[in-house]
Amino acid sequence: MHLALFGGIIYVDRPLRLADKAGAMVIYLAFAVLNFRVMSIHMGLLHNVYREVAALESDQCCSDSQLVAYVATDLASGRFSVAEGVLVRGHLLMAGLVVTSTVLDRAIGAKNQRTAAPSNDDALSV
Repeated sequence: MHLALFGGIIYVDRPLRLADKAGAMVIYLAFAVLNFRVMSIHMGLLHNVYREVAALESDQCCSDSQLVAYVATDLASGRFSVAEGVLVRGHLLMAGLVVTSTVLDRAIGAKNQRTAAPSNDDALSV
């Protein structure tokens, strides 16, 4: 989703007006915060479920369960702390990329207009 929004900003045919930039920032940042929050809540829920299932490893009912053993091993691996760091860094990186591309789009658009040579079709249509 972050990349889709980034692509929409980059491939717009004209430099964005200030109102366009402000609107894009508000909408994108609201999306990014909401997305981060939902993913964090989901990861916390999953982590709690893993802890509960892993606790069953020592229980007589589940000591031979491959699923419980897998969950206990996965939990012990530290995957959740790594995933949390990736979630935070990924959202910060993409937010920085989208904000930077939105703020600098006029400079990029102006540079592209200066370097574009007129085509023969432009001369004929005058």
